Amino acid sequence: MGIKDILNNKKLLLKMIVSLVVVLIIAMGSILLIDREKNEKLSIEDFKEMAKEYYENKYNMELQINDIGYISTGGLVSNETNDMYIKVSNGSTIIYIEETKKLYDNRQAKEIINNIEETVLENVFANVSSITNIEEIFYNNVKVNEFNIFTKQGIKGSYFNSYYDGDIEKFLANEEVVFDDLRLFAICDDSSKTESIKNKVIDELQKSNIKYEESNIELRILTRDCYDKYLNKEYRLPDIDMTECYAKYVLGEKEYSYVQKYIEVTDGIFITSNERDFLLETNDIVLEKCETDKIAMYKVKFSERIKEYINSKTYNELNVYVRYDLEKVDYNKLNEKGEEIKEENVEDIKLYYNRKKDENKILNLFSEMSDGEYAVLEDGDYIFFEIDKKSED
Repeated sequence: MGIKDILNNKKLLLKMIVSLVVVLIIAMGSILLIDREKNEKLSIEDFKEMAKEYYENKYNMELQINDIGYISTGGLVSNETNDMYIKVSNGSTIIYIEETKKLYDNRQAKEIINNIEETVLENVFANVSSITNIEEIFYNNVKVNEFNIFTKQGIKGSYFNSYYDGDIEKFLANEEVVFDDLRLFAICDDSSKTESIKNKVIDELQKSNIKYEESNIELRILTRDCYDKYLNKEYRLPDIDMTECYAKYVLGEKEYSYVQKYIEVTDGIFITSNERDFLLETNDIVLEKCETDKIAMYKVKFSERIKEYINSKTYNELNVYVRYDLEKVDYNKLNEKGEEIKEENVEDIKLYYNRKKDENKILNLFSEMSDGEYAVLEDGDYIFFEIDKKSED
């Protein structure tokens, strides 16, 4: 039977249309059901029952709940997620992650991380040292299994699903553990060994049963002299030469030399570039005084060479660090509140910077930057300084 015959047979045509409509309705219903199941939240009551069973099975303890709810992202606009949390009476937290459909908690987090440091990392370092004959290797800023979303409920830190009985090797075999941040330091005066140190560190980490993204692990190789300067906070100021002080690796990327060079933007205030391929020169950043009687306010002015550099990038900011030399700062110049400030009464200085807002909106949307902290600046930002005075007690 051809198409023409079907069109002429009205009964048959009607049956085919009805069948097609039924098929479409069933298909749409299935899609809507799948979509509803995908977006449907776990109820508070179901989560509570899951958590009670999880806690009792894991710790053989009855769960005492202080607070329960859906996790909301923090910030100016807060959005409720399908993930959930329970604040336990003992101070720990249980979370439910929708993506994995699993529960995790942080009750044993400190103990687990300490044992990873004392057992796994120390074993890595011992093996690296025996092969490369370096003077010393150590770490800081160890973070694993981090819940790193900024939340309204202040949930943060490391969370684990499996029970830890003190056997770290067994635990790592059962639990997926990931390094979110690890900074390694190796002291070695022989620059020819840097490549072998890097390769050995990678080999030993791969044997440890802990996963990692190469971009989350940083290896710095320093001479003893440079490390002594690194420990000394004053090393950041221009009178100490840190040029070509150490090689820095982000695992998986090529080696590059780290250079530390600060410029003085006003009395006692120093800024350095945190861009790996750009050094600041004198007058690259100028603080232009703003006419305001409220507080000492400055406008950031970039040199043409900085503008050319950031125009060649995919962003318009300059990554910097700031340091203060408290003995050189002119506090009354930075303050301008009509009160005399003496150096011996100063505890600290904070710099606040604002992304191209009206200089008269002094306290709105300013970001704080304390001594030694990282920030991103744009040409035209407004900044002012806050001076923290020592308590009179």
